[in-house]
Amino acid sequence: MGEYLYRIRRFLRFEPVEIRHITISVLVLAFIWGFNDGAEAFDFTHWILNYIKVVIMVVITMLMHVTAQKLIALHKGYRVEYRMWNVGLILGVILVLITNGKFPFLAVGGPVFYHLAKQRIGDFRYGLNYFICGIIAAVGIYANLVFAMMFKTSQWIFNINSPFLDEFFIFTLVFVFYMSLPIPPLTGVMMFYASKLLYVFLEGVIIMYLLLAVIFNVFSLIFGIILGAVVFVIYYWVMEKGVTD
Repeated sequence: MGEYLYRIRRFLRFEPVEIRHITISVLVLAFIWGFNDGAEAFDFTHWILNYIKVVIMVVITMLMHVTAQKLIALHKGYRVEYRMWNVGLILGVILVLITNGKFPFLAVGGPVFYHLAKQRIGDFRYGLNYFICGIIAAVGIYANLVFAMMFKTSQWIFNINSPFLDEFFIFTLVFVFYMSLPIPPLTGVMMFYASKLLYVFLEGVIIMYLLLAVIFNVFSLIFGIILGAVVFVIYYWVMEKGVTD
């Protein structure tokens, strides 16, 4: 624990280039998600206020996503920096303009890994390890998912009716879905290269939770994990087991 705390003090930071990439991603993501503010007629003041509200949601989501990856990466002897995906940002803006905000494309970037040589001396498979990098990437995704589940559950327990929290929840789910796609350089591609079977399970949990929340209004990550395990078993027996046989 002492070594881990030292690593946090020594290496947990946001580099200037990383801050620039996060800032640009936040502003573009907020534009994509908040482009259609739901008003019948365009009102600049209403649109700006809605945009600021969305910026707050995106900042919290992005910082939680990146910070969770940084913390687990330091524990494993790596350092992570966020890099935006220019193609994804441009494509997202184009799609939201064409569809008038009905198709928000939120695939915006992913992690870049650096090996902390001194912190991993003596570790098994010294150097960058694809499996560990995939686990680190997945932690960012699931930090967002668990956070969304927790405050949605809190709304239900304390009977809180908040349009802002409802929109925050939906945004987080859509963000998690896009970032988990196995498209370079998104977070999901690192999960995919870590282990195809692990990716099927993790992505199964994400998709099942999304379906439960959106279609059946059930916000249980436990049920999502159970259904994700079912998807994994089906995939294994149909695809992997069939190939080996």
